[in-house]
Amino acid sequence: MVRTAITLGERYRISHWDALIISAALAAACDKLYSEDLQDGQVFEGRLTVCNPFAPGVGAVVIDPTER
Repeated sequence: MVRTAITLGERYRISHWDALIISAALAAACDKLYSEDLQDGQVFEGRLTVCNPFAPGVGAVVIDPTER
């Protein structure tokens, strides 16, 4: 897993720690990774998609303070 993380870090130009998380998610056959730190919608190795849980439209309730 660590060797895969090193390769991922170099390939996608991401931090070693983010690469370790992605490597673990790929090893666990996940297809979605929730993270606010990685780019929303980015796909790793053609099978793991990053989803920002705080992005508007991802199940978050967006409140417009101008509406009353």
